[in-house]
Amino acid sequence: MEFSEIVKHQLTTTGLRKLTKFIRKEFPAKGQPHSQQMKKYEALKKLSDNDLSSGIARMVRIESSFDHSKFAAIFVLIIGSLLGAVKFMLIDNPQPLGGEVYFTFTMFAASLLLIAVVLDKRDMTTASYFKELLEQAKADKGNEKENEKDNPISQVRPNNRIEVKISKLLP
Repeated sequence: MEFSEIVKHQLTTTGLRKLTKFIRKEFPAKGQPHSQQMKKYEALKKLSDNDLSSGIARMVRIESSFDHSKFAAIFVLIIGSLLGAVKFMLIDNPQPLGGEVYFTFTMFAASLLLIAVVLDKRDMTTASYFKELLEQAKADKGNEKENEKDNPISQVRPNNRIEVKISKLLP
């Protein structure tokens, strides 16, 4: 199975977490050899315009589902409530056992919330990166089509061969 078909299958059938895991595996943040990277980029350009557009739309949806900036007010409210509870339990009204249990539970819940935000931020960054890559592949594919229309005489092939069409100008 060709890499472009694998990408098409992953974009259309897999869940959010599995898709972002696939993207991080195939397009790692730490980079990869240039030849391997270019093969994968050329495979992305082989996808149809509809596949690229639906992939871009899916990445936008993933980005928006993992975007927690719209919940910033809730995070501030939770942190403020946590600090208020700590002040009340430890300074204003110290209780022997009940306060520590509530404090421990509140700290545990806030920690889980922050960990979830950090993990979702990573998925959002991955989706944003892949969306940009798909948009660039689509733009490059469009530019190549325009260049073929504008200059039908010579074309550069992906394997770096130059194909020249010579027409007779004189009878």
